[in-house]
Amino acid sequence: MHDCADFPPRVLTGWIPANAEERLLREPGVESIFRTEIPLEVLNFADAPEKAGLNFFDSFLARERYGVAPKNISEEETNSRPILDDARPHPEPDWPAIRKNLEKMPSLSPLSEQCNSDDMMGTVAVTLFFVESDGTRDPNTYSWSTAAYQQTVNRAAQGLNWWVGQASNYGRALTFMIINYPPTDSRCQTGYEPIIHASWEAGYGGCTSCGLCSHGVEIRNCEYCNHQSVNCMMKNNSWTLCAYTPGHVGWLSTPLAKYYRHSIADSSGNNNGMADPGETVSMSVVIKNYGTAISSVAATLSTADSAIVVQSSYAQFSNLNTGETGTSLTPYSFHVADWALKGRIASFDLHITAAGYETTSTFQIGIGFPTVLLVDDDSGASYEIFYQDALSAVGIPARVWNRKAAGTPPFSEMRWYKAVIWFTSYDVSFTLDGNDERAQEQYLNNGGSLLLSSQDYLAERFEYFAANCLHVSAVEFDTWSFLEGGIDGDPISDGLSLSMSYPFPNYSDDITPDSKSAPVFINSRGHPGALRFPATGTAPYKLVFLAFPFEAISNGTYPNNRTEVMKRIMSWLLQAQDFQPPALSVLSPDGGEVGASVVSRKFVVYVFAPGHDTFIGASRP
Repeated sequence: MHDCADFPPRVLTGWIPANAEERLLREPGVESIFRTEIPLEVLNFADAPEKAGLNFFDSFLARERYGVAPKNISEEETNSRPILDDARPHPEPDWPAIRKNLEKMPSLSPLSEQCNSDDMMGTVAVTLFFVESDGTRDPNTYSWSTAAYQQTVNRAAQGLNWWVGQASNYGRALTFMIINYPPTDSRCQTGYEPIIHASWEAGYGGCTSCGLCSHGVEIRNCEYCNHQSVNCMMKNNSWTLCAYTPGHVGWLSTPLAKYYRHSIADSSGNNNGMADPGETVSMSVVIKNYGTAISSVAATLSTADSAIVVQSSYAQFSNLNTGETGTSLTPYSFHVADWALKGRIASFDLHITAAGYETTSTFQIGIGFPTVLLVDDDSGASYEIFYQDALSAVGIPARVWNRKAAGTPPFSEMRWYKAVIWFTSYDVSFTLDGNDERAQEQYLNNGGSLLLSSQDYLAERFEYFAANCLHVSAVEFDTWSFLEGGIDGDPISDGLSLSMSYPFPNYSDDITPDSKSAPVFINSRGHPGALRFPATGTAPYKLVFLAFPFEAISNGTYPNNRTEVMKRIMSWLLQAQDFQPPALSVLSPDGGEVGASVVSRKFVVYVFAPGHDTFIGASRP
């Protein structure tokens, strides 16, 4: 089981394989396993903290209840905005009392300094106190609603599960035991109204010092001493980790080197920067060290692919400290067979060695021009892996374009691809700028197929591009859906019921398709969360727009997972259509004037300019 959340004493949520269910039910103490909504008789039997855990399961994982608010919570309460300004300074622990209690435990006598671990591993207890005023000293102005209480438990569990996923990337096992005391608990009652007595609002004021931190790892991503610091959970709560935070939580006791990226040079071939059939190419490989420092680094390249012959397989690298990347000091080289099909995915093993350390890292390379351009527009985070994994699983080769590093991909680049996937993840400012919109519009107007996944774009720029190219006629911002249900007969979503598990804050929107497009998914509020264009027939281009992040789709059992959703979307986008543009008939300009000619209901106005014998602009209805 992984991604576990424990709500003691009797509730545990997590993911288990179907073939393990029968064995688990034979274990002492395991009463029931639920994969759909929790029966009322079970909910009624649970105490408040257990009920919060069960409702968390219902809210996030139940497949049969999209469009229905969680039990005991009205739809209006469920859709309330997140709690803001809820952070407060914690009181200093009473260390003498803590030590006195620990000394009473025989297993901890004599008491050592290791009673509480500084490592985020194993089982970690998290306690939530929902303090509630009773009106005996201050007016009872603010009270916890059922929805706000449950929403806070849900968001805490969601955030803790994010840490569980991060821990697995570093080979660490992590489970959180969530203990919560609801506002009705006598231990949470106070005569004061806590909010009005807060002396200051806690929040992120910026890092102001550098140097060594926990576990002897430096704070080298602090913006105070590093003006090129990157996003990190410890910097504005960004949903990613820098190279140093894993060391601060005790995950870097050993080296951890992995393949990071590669670049290909094919100057002896067609010089397009790709490995094509019949070419011999050289390849530089970059590895990254996520763990403790390594020296005497080298790596050997190999492949079991019959179409690839590795000719230069060994290279050395520089020494790598924590978080550092290094490029092979000499390039690797390999030959691609003439008979290899374009679009083939070749898998390579990189056996990395260092002083006292060795590991093997696997990566893939597309042979020939890939089918899809994947525009990584997540401001330097690593959410592209969700898309790469899904595309790889369905056998579709893709090239990644890093929007932060390389800027907006120009039409001259995008035009070579059968489809473009563009995602913005948790970028909440300048999700798409004017250059991005114009590049996408030009690609679409030249017959392109686009999948755009952006949960916050419409909140930022609901303008021409959204209305005329994405075909959104109306939007309700930040509605935070956690379930997306399929529509009967839809070529993409028919029969699907998707649970959502956000790797970053949820700001999904409700959208209304215009008359030319069709809804694809209906969310937990009963509103469209995605659309496709055209709704029927053929059109100048094809589009799927998700107003929720694709990466939030839980990888549940077939068919309700990211792989199947990607397969269906790409199948629809790449399906050939017989669209024929309307014929042009120039009725006026004679070269000395600017004029317009209404020629069809699809292309309304063609604009001409002096000296031009072809149209230079078009306006669509």
